[in-house]
Amino acid sequence: MATKTNNENQLPKISRCPFCGAENLSTCEDFTGCWVVCENCATEGPKGAPTKEAAIEAWNNRAKTPPKHRPSAVCTRGDRINIGDALFRGDIHVEHVLPLHAAPNQMSLYGGWEVLGEALRERDWGQLEELFPNESGEWLADEMRDNEALLCALRQIGGWVLMGTYATVGKISLKENGDFASCSVYCGIERGFTVWGKTYKQAIAKAINEQRRYFEGEVKKAREARHGA
Repeated sequence: MATKTNNENQLPKISRCPFCGAENLSTCEDFTGCWVVCENCATEGPKGAPTKEAAIEAWNNRAKTPPKHRPSAVCTRGDRINIGDALFRGDIHVEHVLPLHAAPNQMSLYGGWEVLGEALRERDWGQLEELFPNESGEWLADEMRDNEALLCALRQIGGWVLMGTYATVGKISLKENGDFASCSVYCGIERGFTVWGKTYKQAIAKAINEQRRYFEGEVKKAREARHGA
């Protein structure tokens, strides 16, 4: 079990959290070593330092390279529930809300981080650059060689990733003038999505737009099929 100690006078000063800017930080230690944890956003690491002084030095070096996209808002548990409820009503179901700037310091992925890791490793360079604009797909592919490097890369990128599904559209009915009338929805056949945004609100907008583009594309196919017939 880890023991926690507030920054003591005899220890070096701990730099502000590079992710949320908080100053209330503590050192922790267990049988694996020492590390620093932010009391505000729960970001911690790097882990495994032999002493508290070494842990603080590692943290302070990390603090010099904050994420490229520092979040402008913190997504609370209530926000996550509201996001899921709001988008589910629009045939979009959010399964994972991942703040990249606070990616964990662990070599083994778990939960949504494992799902994201699998999704990223299935993409080629171009698809990675499409998901993360202004990032090198080659660099990202290289950073995915192991879980620790992947999580470090995600922290450097920062921002938010939303992962989830939306329903597959079935038979579409059109009005005489070609406008959409109705459609069937295959709830058991879902289409997955992964979107990134500098803020979680931007990520939400991207999720909505992706579902909208898919739906509009299916309506267009229905119009083209009627015209062909």
